[in-house]
Amino acid sequence: MDDIYASEHRFIPEDASRLRYYSVPIFIVAIMFGFGIILCICTILHSRLRRRQALAAPVATQMDVEMQAMLPPRPLGIDPHVLERIPEFDFHSGTEVPYGTDRCAWCLDDFVEGERLSSLPPCRHVFHMHCIHHYLSRATTCPSCRGVVSLPDSFEDKEDSS
Repeated sequence: MDDIYASEHRFIPEDASRLRYYSVPIFIVAIMFGFGIILCICTILHSRLRRRQALAAPVATQMDVEMQAMLPPRPLGIDPHVLERIPEFDFHSGTEVPYGTDRCAWCLDDFVEGERLSSLPPCRHVFHMHCIHHYLSRATTCPSCRGVVSLPDSFEDKEDSS
């Protein structure tokens, strides 16, 4: 009986080591297979979602394009009448400029004696008159602070009454 018992114990460790030897690669293959399936499912779901979004997006028809072409172009800058009413003054060495700057924030040139400057309402940033008129022909905001350039009602009323 000793021989049977000894032989059983001899083969069990060999079988266990073989099982352990094969179980690690099998486990790794199973994990990789699982990740592969998850990746395939995610790819399929993503492509279906993109297809659904593409179908839901509005498509411009030829009629839409023609209708858009018939509309008048949107004005880009400030109304020329408002542009004419922006306060202007001549720069002199003793002139007090708001924010204490002596340079045009648009072109970065220093103000020179006798140059015509414009002060934008309501922010009061100061620029060369020709610089700010050129800029405001395409925009409606101050180039320094991005505040909307608008004349105060009291200033417009004074201009209308004179």
